[in-house]
Amino acid sequence: MAKRDDAESWSLDERHFQQHGSRCRMGVAPEVRDPVLMHAPTRKSVACFGAVSLSTGRFVWQVCPVFNAETFLSFLRRLLCRRRSGKQIVAVLDNARYHHAICLSRCCKSTDGT
Repeated sequence: MAKRDDAESWSLDERHFQQHGSRCRMGVAPEVRDPVLMHAPTRKSVACFGAVSLSTGRFVWQVCPVFNAETFLSFLRRLLCRRRSGKQIVAVLDNARYHHAICLSRCCKSTDGT
């Protein structure tokens, strides 16, 4: 695969970045009892897809509300727009359930021309 001039290899993955509350560190003299600091009950999360070109190191990413076949298809279209002209994409994926969706196979067939 590394010797082919007509294809470009990309490694794709998805990731959640989460924040659970806020932390605060305080300096208190040893003779004073340590204060108890309650933090806000927040749970913020950001989901994003990312891909790295194994030959050039280029990075493509997209933030999405959830991981499903529709958002993954949107990311694949974004990746197709950023490929080098005249090159096919070989994608290295994990085994997430939405990577096998029927709508993705139809899209891959239509972009491939077969």
